[in-house]
Amino acid sequence: MTTLPGLVLALTLLAGLLGALGLAIVLRRAWRERETRRAAGRSEEVRPTLLALLAADEPDPSALRTLASLDRGRWRILEPTVVTLLGKVRGGSRDALVALLTERGVVDRALRDTWRRGAVRRCRAAEMLGSLGSPEAVPALVRLLGDHDPEVRLVSARALGRAERPEAASALLAALTGPRAVPPRVVSRALARLGTGAEPALVSALRHEDAQVRAVATEILGLVGAVGSVPALAAAVRREPSLEVRVRAARALGRVGLPAGVGALSEAAASPEVELRTVVARALGEIGTEPSVPVLTALLDDPAHPVAHNAAGALARCGPAGLAVLREAARVADDTDGASAPPPRAAHAREALAHAERAASPSSGGLHAPARRTA
Repeated sequence: MTTLPGLVLALTLLAGLLGALGLAIVLRRAWRERETRRAAGRSEEVRPTLLALLAADEPDPSALRTLASLDRGRWRILEPTVVTLLGKVRGGSRDALVALLTERGVVDRALRDTWRRGAVRRCRAAEMLGSLGSPEAVPALVRLLGDHDPEVRLVSARALGRAERPEAASALLAALTGPRAVPPRVVSRALARLGTGAEPALVSALRHEDAQVRAVATEILGLVGAVGSVPALAAAVRREPSLEVRVRAARALGRVGLPAGVGALSEAAASPEVELRTVVARALGEIGTEPSVPVLTALLDDPAHPVAHNAAGALARCGPAGLAVLREAARVADDTDGASAPPPRAAHAREALAHAERAASPSSGGLHAPARRTA
């Protein structure tokens, strides 16, 4: 009987304790919400200062000091806005934001977080360093390219692209190989953002022992329009053992668009590989010079439909000489009687001429729009 009053007392004390705990949680939450509102109100007071910092051609020292000296509460509210603006502005405004974040210790904090045990914190640190684009961030991001966590490696590669630091090109290319390799599509996008500043590393990578590295480097050289890479790309078209790399090198020569690439492309037009001949025909049209006309005229009779089709479209881009070849080929179709079908070259020529005429019409919006091409 004596245990019942004791049990009631224990339950009463437990209920009181739980009630007090619940009240404390509610009060703490209300206090935090109040402090957040107060900090947000104080942050609104300095928002004009932030706008003034962005409006100046060069960082305003007084505005920078004001924002850098904010108390922790107001800065905690303002920091997400500053980070968001970082990806939306350029030039002096961006430099001002980078200077502010550096002054507030954001760079140092992100660098420390790259060594943290949690993969999420390392990912966030890499994203921040990539957004800031600070030179001191490159070694840390390069180190994270070899992180044991695959997501950290992906984020670090993207961050190096956003940082737009050409000195990271060699590290990104090296990340394509090994047991902790980064997917080629991620590395390719990052390299493309580095622009022509990465050209020396990309050209050097054309001699790499791994075909995947050579293929990615070749593709990016074409995408960025690296004019200095034409001799190396021409050599790849002629001597590269990998068909994929040869195809990409031919495509890259077309994208760069310099007449110096016509010689290598003309030689590759005799290749037994249909895929390579298809890309060669298109690339010659993108360069669009008269010396390409004899090669494209021969490809107009190619037994592979994509090759002949691309050759016809390319001839339409090679000026009067190319158009004359197409008109002559199309005339054959008009001269044949109904009993025999015109040769395939005639059909390709007529289609290319039709596209060229539509492109040249005023309603098309331009006189030099390219003909439709495949591959």
